[in-house]
Amino acid sequence: MKKLVAIFFFILIVPISGIAATKYCLYCNSSLLIEAAKVAKSQVGIIEKSGANDGEVEKYSIAVGNPPRSPYCAAGLWWSFKEACYKLNLPLSAIPFPRTGLANKIFDYAKRNGTKSESAAKRYDFIVWRRANTIFGHIEFIDKVLSSGFVQTIAFNSSKNIDGKACQGVFVQKRNLRHPLGRLKFRGIIGFSS
Repeated sequence: MKKLVAIFFFILIVPISGIAATKYCLYCNSSLLIEAAKVAKSQVGIIEKSGANDGEVEKYSIAVGNPPRSPYCAAGLWWSFKEACYKLNLPLSAIPFPRTGLANKIFDYAKRNGTKSESAAKRYDFIVWRRANTIFGHIEFIDKVLSSGFVQTIAFNSSKNIDGKACQGVFVQKRNLRHPLGRLKFRGIIGFSS
């Protein structure tokens, strides 16, 4: 019976107690980080024209050199930092991650070039998921840290029901750092230090 209680405790309580996620921190000018978050937030509500990564959202993919109608979760983040650089009169080299449309390329970059951190998720961090054994995944910008492992994010290339209709675009989402996102497994967090 004691073994059963111990197993139950491990299965149920350990995930709830907060297994630390892998986090890597990159240097970023704090003004740039705050302005990039404002720019990203200004995009919330932009909806794809036909649900095929098209319409106004194509500007994100084009900004990173991808063809129109490409997935744009990572490209939207890079575009936000690019626009923030223009507003703050900073060179694009101030963007702390590579110009890419691949979420996991950004995570791999942070893993190679960042500092491993034990700290929890914070506002302005990125969260990254990965499709098993592929380069594909998803990335979002944390806007608020909530309780019980939940965060509120600014999510490019995400979906939301609006008036009973599934729409694709840029939305505020509520995510849990301990759970997969559909078929994608949570990979880790990218943080920023100044």
